[in-house]
Amino acid sequence: MGGSATKLLLSLGAHPIVVKGGPEIEEIIEAIQGELNGELSPMLERVMKAKLGKSDDRFDDMEDEGWDE
Repeated sequence: MGGSATKLLLSLGAHPIVVKGGPEIEEIIEAIQGELNGELSPMLERVMKAKLGKSDDRFDDMEDEGWDE
């Protein structure tokens, strides 16, 4: 599945997972539970970061270290 299909599913509230060649249903359930608990797969993490965009607080640490705009 490509990036545009993944983005569409995410916009609909569905979270796709990568399934490689016939895993047992228990393995799929464990993977889904892991993703629901915040342990995103690398592919889904990239998509979520792209969807969320850049955070406004990304420079906060720099201010704490004496940086000034």
